[in-house]
Amino acid sequence: MASPRTSLVIAAIFFTLIFHFLPQTTAARVSTPSSPPSKLIEEVCKKSNDSNLCAQVLQSYPEASSATDIKSLAMAVLEIAKKQSKIVGNLFTELKNNGATDPSIKPSLDLCASQYNDAAIFFSPVGLGNVAKSLEVHSALDDSEGCQTELATKDVHVEFAPEIQKWKELYEVSSSVILYAEDVFGGKAADPEEEF
Repeated sequence: MASPRTSLVIAAIFFTLIFHFLPQTTAARVSTPSSPPSKLIEEVCKKSNDSNLCAQVLQSYPEASSATDIKSLAMAVLEIAKKQSKIVGNLFTELKNNGATDPSIKPSLDLCASQYNDAAIFFSPVGLGNVAKSLEVHSALDDSEGCQTELATKDVHVEFAPEIQKWKELYEVSSSVILYAEDVFGGKAADPEEEF
């Protein structure tokens, strides 16, 4: 259990990080439009465990909601998830590098920063439509779960859980989009001539 001083320091770090990252994270995500999801989004979200959440997330990003085909939708979603992975990785790095952070938790924070930065690599659009792409995207989840296990084991609590939750939602949506793309492209890359 953290001392009151450590809790106060972590809270101060949290608010500093929120104010630092708030403009860049909220600008990318807009409020959910009141119009119904496009036919493409409806079809893609059938692959999701929560089709309503999937549609809500896709509609909240203009680059995803304006996609007219699965390739452009997948490219948009993978890029959004990649950016969110980097945001979360950077939050862990900044917390680790903060002089007020308890040195005993720095290895856990470093591991999590590394895990989320590695996860960003798995959201590359290269190989989109290929059966292996869904395995790569699933590897991003493995990295996130590795971080969550480390934090739980060491009883480390971070104050940027909403950013991690947003990442989890984007993972779920990315997974659904990739599974749909695999169906559309028959397990072969969407365009073998093009390395997106």
